[in-house]
Amino acid sequence: MSSETLQEIAWRLVDYSIVARREFLRSKVRAHLIGGYVIDIYFNQTLGKYSYTLIREN
Repeated sequence: MSSETLQEIAWRLVDYSIVARREFLRSKVRAHLIGGYVIDIYFNQTLGKYSYTLIREN
């Protein structure tokens, strides 16, 4: 897994108006989206590629 790749993703998220806040959490990037959603972007070791999880906050 490339930490540099995740950092680059975190920086690119700044360009999107839907992103209210972003966090770089070492093994993943978390973006808090307008409308109450959170997206986690991470490297999936099992699949050998980057994946994401979209979560609706309560």
